[in-house]
Amino acid sequence: MNSNKLNIIKLPEELIEFKKLYLNNRDPIRRKVLSFAEVSYFMNKIIPLPINSNTYYKVRYESYDNDKYLLLLLAYNYIIYKLLLKRVNLYELKIPFEDITLTTNFIDIFFQYKTPIIDKKTNIVWILPKQKIKKYIYESIYFNNFNNYYYEEETLLKLIYIIAGFVKYEYQNLNTEIIDEINLLNYPTLVFANIKLYEKGIIKIFEENNRISIILSLNSSNQNIIFTKNESLLKKKILQVINKIDGIDYNIDDFLD
Repeated sequence: MNSNKLNIIKLPEELIEFKKLYLNNRDPIRRKVLSFAEVSYFMNKIIPLPINSNTYYKVRYESYDNDKYLLLLLAYNYIIYKLLLKRVNLYELKIPFEDITLTTNFIDIFFQYKTPIIDKKTNIVWILPKQKIKKYIYESIYFNNFNNYYYEEETLLKLIYIIAGFVKYEYQNLNTEIIDEINLLNYPTLVFANIKLYEKGIIKIFEENNRISIILSLNSSNQNIIFTKNESLLKKKILQVINKIDGIDYNIDDFLD
């Protein structure tokens, strides 16, 4: 069979929408921050994914770079499974590798793929949607709070690491006489303040070719408040990160108003 004659598959609609969101956003942090409406839409579309248990555990525990290949396996199977459920004829169809790669991000965000449910009657494990996302939806509805955003702790920590590195560079290049005169600058406060600037769109983060870049914009883009809604949690996580980086015991009192 001549592969040049193969037709490109049409992705399941949730992956089409996810692809739009993902590719239209070069910010590696905001790519993993979802509104209530977005979370609800995707959770209404996704379903548990069955995988051959032998294949799952072989890839997970025996493959080199196993997390990467496990996500590729699950992404490929998710696309195929959803299309088969819609009775799509997969004969002479091909899935572009970039679509499989994109779907790995979808799986990573929405599925608890490292805690599968074993079906003892079959040779199948089920990969389920994340329970924490279901909890987020339930609490948003119960408390009538639809303005909160869903993101995971690792996303927040990644943001803090990026901003902390940026602040350290800024801080180390400031004139020490200026610091002495102002007497208001310290590392935790600068990290917190710069995260606020990031939320306002004054600091912008981009990822390209697996490299992170930060640029400053003179104009605020009025981005939504996401991380600073819970200032106490944010400050706690900032301390967790910068104390680990520097080996210094900053505490909550080091944040200046």
